[in-house]
Amino acid sequence: MQRANLKFLRNSVILFLLIWCIHQLFNLLPSVYEVLYLNGLFKVIRILYDYVLGYWLPVPMVSIVTVILLVYIFYPYKSERTFLSVLIRLISKIFVVLSFFYIFWGWNYAQESLSSSLELEASLKPDSVRLMHEAFWAQATINSLRSELSEDTISLGPKDFEKNIIEKEIRDELRSTLSAMNLPAAGRPRIRALRPKGMLLRFKTAGIYVPYAFEGHIDAGMMQIEWPYTIAHEMSHGFGVTDEGACNFIAFIACMDSENTMFRYSAMIDYTLYVLRDVYRLDKALHRKVYSGLSGGVKADIQAIRDNNAKYPDILPDVRDYLYDRYLKSHGVSAGLKSYSQLTGLVIQYKDKKGWNLIE
Repeated sequence: MQRANLKFLRNSVILFLLIWCIHQLFNLLPSVYEVLYLNGLFKVIRILYDYVLGYWLPVPMVSIVTVILLVYIFYPYKSERTFLSVLIRLISKIFVVLSFFYIFWGWNYAQESLSSSLELEASLKPDSVRLMHEAFWAQATINSLRSELSEDTISLGPKDFEKNIIEKEIRDELRSTLSAMNLPAAGRPRIRALRPKGMLLRFKTAGIYVPYAFEGHIDAGMMQIEWPYTIAHEMSHGFGVTDEGACNFIAFIACMDSENTMFRYSAMIDYTLYVLRDVYRLDKALHRKVYSGLSGGVKADIQAIRDNNAKYPDILPDVRDYLYDRYLKSHGVSAGLKSYSQLTGLVIQYKDKKGWNLIE
C-alpha cells in the first residue's frame, strides 16, 4: 500500500510539474498560448460545457463539483492504516486538482494584459485636474441615469426582470465589447446566484468564477442594482480574462455601451464609488463637494448597498486579502489586489483615446 501511495505521489507531482512547465512556456511564448490554449483547448472546453451540460443544468455546477472534489480528495481514507499514508494520498490528490485548475482555466494567466493590447497604462494615476473633471462627469452621468430610472429619493427596489434575462443581455453586450477589443468570446458562460445569501459577501467579494465548475457566481444577497455589473465582471472571467482590473474595465464598457439604462446605472454606481475613493485620497473637500452633488436617489442607493453589505460582516478580511494578493502576484498580476482599483485610470485613458464620453 505504501509503495502504491508513493507511486501516486510521484506521478501527481510529475503531472503538476509538466502543467507548470507548460504554463511557463505559454508565458514566454504568448503566440503559442493563443493558438494552442486560448483559441484551442480552452475554446473547446468552453463550447463543450456551455452547449452540452451548462445549457440545461438546473442547479449551479459548483454544488456538484464540490461534492465530487470532496469525495475524490477524502475517499477512501478509512482503508489507510497510517497517518503518513493518508497524508501522502491527500498531497497527491491536491497536486492533481491543482493541475486541472490550469487545464480548465489557469493557463489564461499567460494572456497579454488588456492595457497593453489597448495601449493603456494600467498603473497610470490621473493627475488632480483630470481626476476632478472625471469626478464631476461621474456625478452628472449617474444623476442623469438615476432620473431615467426613477425620480424617487428612496432606494430602488427589485425590478421586474429575472437574472437569466440579465445574463443573456449581458452576454450579448460582452461579446460585442470583447470582439471590439480583439478578444475571443466563444461559448455562453453561465452566471449563477449562490445561496445562502452572504456566502461571498462575508469574504468581501460579490462574485467568483470557479474554473472547475466552468461558471461564474454572484452572491444572491447583493442588491439587485449591483447584479448587471457584477455579472459582466464574472462573465468576463468565463470568457478567459484573468486580470481583475481588466474584468472591471471590460464589464464597465460593456454595461455602458448597452441601451439598458439599468445596466449603465449598475456600472456607474460601482465606478462612481471608485472615483469617490480616489478623490477622497486626493482632496477631502472636493470629495464632499462631489458627493453632496449626487441626487437624493443616488445617495439612497449607495446607502442601501452599504446597509445591505453590513448585514454580512467580513470573515478574516486581512487573511483573505493577503492570500488573494499573493495568488494574483504569483500568476503575473503584478498589481495584486490593487488591480481592482485601476479602473478609474483605465476609463479616463480610454475615454480620452476614443474622444467620447460613453454617454451622450
